[in-house]
Formats: sequence, structure tokens, C-alpha cells
Amino acid sequence: MKTTVFASTLLLGGLVGCATSTTSTGPLPASVARVPVTVTPAPAATPNMPSSEMSYLLALRAHGQGQLRLAAEHYARALAADKNHVGAHNGLGVIRAQEGRTEEALALFARSRELSPKSAHVHNNLGYTLLQADRLAEARLALKLAMELDPTSVQTLHNLRLLSDAERRAQAAAAEAVREQPVVKASGEAAGALVVVAPQIYELRAITAQPAVAPPVTAAVAATMSPAPAPAEATAKVPTNPSLATTTALRSLRLEVTNGAGVERLARRTATQLARSGVRVSRLTNQMPYRQVRTQIRYVAGQEAALQALVQHLPVAVERVAVSSLPAGMQLKLVLGRDFSGQAIVAWIDQQEAGPATAQAQKTAPLS
Repeated sequence: MKTTVFASTLLLGGLVGCATSTTSTGPLPASVARVPVTVTPAPAATPNMPSSEMSYLLALRAHGQGQLRLAAEHYARALAADKNHVGAHNGLGVIRAQEGRTEEALALFARSRELSPKSAHVHNNLGYTLLQADRLAEARLALKLAMELDPTSVQTLHNLRLLSDAERRAQAAAAEAVREQPVVKASGEAAGALVVVAPQIYELRAITAQPAVAPPVTAAVAATMSPAPAPAEATAKVPTNPSLATTTALRSLRLEVTNGAGVERLARRTATQLARSGVRVSRLTNQMPYRQVRTQIRYVAGQEAALQALVQHLPVAVERVAVSSLPAGMQLKLVLGRDFSGQAIVAWIDQQEAGPATAQAQKTAPLS
């Protein structure tokens, strides 16, 4: 396989290794052929060069020739001599990405970013590896920053196009996964179906039930049927559930839940959990580029009681933001931030209520 290479900036994807472009035709293992890499040609060694730099140059040469094991050994020696060597962290990260060892690669790129936050090629490599791991929201943040730091990078521009293609595929798959899937009420009944109305936007629509048609009754069967008993007096009151008392103000409300954190299926899973508490969600959306830090409830005038009722169903403190209007006729909008993604929150989202309603809900296909 033919591998394109750069000097002093190893680039993935593209991944970038290191400044002037050159080409290497050294063979690469089949397992790494899927990751295009750009490696810098190593400059000439000098007599007074530190051992860390000498090891780094040897690593670049081996990397450019496709000798990944040897290159990794030299990168490791460079780091042993200088634990803050940005190029060695980046180069070893590229190799780990080529080998499919994604978590190790991400850790090495993250360290490179800490040491050199304005190195565009490091952000490029981090973004490309996140893209390969299907962590698309994080990949966009990294690649966008790489492009801001180096607007002339053809490689980063190419990676952004790859990312856009992946986002379109993910959106199409998500739309197909939730199309006409039922949402469950607290009682276990179907509350409606999520319908895709636009990219990244889902609304709850009523399910149109077909009237049941009774089978014809033959005369022989009819003759043996006993008359139906008279209905009993409906004097007994339906017992109230104190835990659902606060949902009274929410029953006719149009509530939107928005994923502002970028955590996969966060809005859908939150809507499902709220439904178990009797809170009906009308609309699901994503708020890209997923930079919401704190969870908010945005509300229009006159919805203060509903706002207070919703707050009691949430596991985190929220910011309350009054707005003049909300899109699509919504009255409350719950914007989930990064504070809504900890372990305690995940446990709340995934918890199941005991009883028949839960058994029925578990039979229903989960939202994707």
C-alpha cells in the first residue's frame, strides 16, 4: 500500500505525523491499511542532538517506511528521555490508531493537546480518531478547532467532509430507528409515536387506531350466549397516586426535550423516563454542536406552575430561563447539558418502575 507522509506533524486520515510532504511506499500490515497516514520526512541528525530528538527522528524514519513496531519502540524511547515530547506522543498515538487501539490513541492525542494546544495537526488526529470511533460530536469539535488553527489544511478539510458524511448517515439511521416507534405512558399504554419531522427533530404524534370489528355471531352460538350482566354502579373513585400529583400541570403541556450535551440518545432516554412518571414529551431535538454545560428549562409566560412541576421530576438542579416564545408551539423546553450525563443521572434514566406497567413497557421496543 502507498502511504502519504508529512514532516514534523504525523497526520491521520487523515492522521498527520509531522511538515513537507513526501511519499513512502513501504508495506503496511493489512490491519492498518484502512487508516491513511501522513508522516514527516526526518531531518538530518546533528552531533549535539538530545537523545529524545535522536529517538524521535529514528521513529519518523521507521514510521515513514511502514515499520510500525520499530517506530513505536523509538517513540517510546523518546518519551522515556522526555515525557513531554509532543511529537513522540502524537506519533505513538498515530501508530495506536493505525493498530485499532483507539483508547490508547485518544489518550496520547489528549496528552499532546495538553502540551501543545495550538498544534493544528494534533487536533486533526484527535478528531479523525474520534470520527473512526463514531464519537461524531466530539470529532466535530476537534476538527473544527484544527481548521481554525490551520485554515489551509487540505487534510483537515477532507476529514471534515468525511465527518459530514458520517453525520448524515447517523441522522438517517436514527430517523429510521425512531420512525413510528411507540412511547409508553406511566400506565403502560402507548402515548403516541415519535415521527421524524426534520433532521434532528422528532415529534410525538397520536396513533390512529383502527376500530375493532366484532366477528359475526351465528344463530346457534347466539342461542347459547347468556345475557351480559348489567354494569355495576360506578361509585368507587379511582385511587390517586401522590407521586403523580405534580404532573397535573404537565398533562396538556407541549414539552420539548433537547440533547445539548452530545451524549448518545440522551433526549430519547430522558423522554422515556419522564413518560414513566406521567410527563408527556411532544418533541425531541438535538442542539449542535453540543456545548450546553448546565441543564436549562426555557419557558414562556404563564407556564410557571408547569415549570415547577417538571423540576420535581428531574435529578439535577436546572437553570430557569424565561423566553418570549418557543418553536413549534412548545411551552416548555428542557435543554439537557453536560451536567445531565454523570453516573447518577444515567442510573435515573435507566431505572425501571416495579409493577405491571414496567413489564408492559419492557415489551415495547426501546427508543434508539
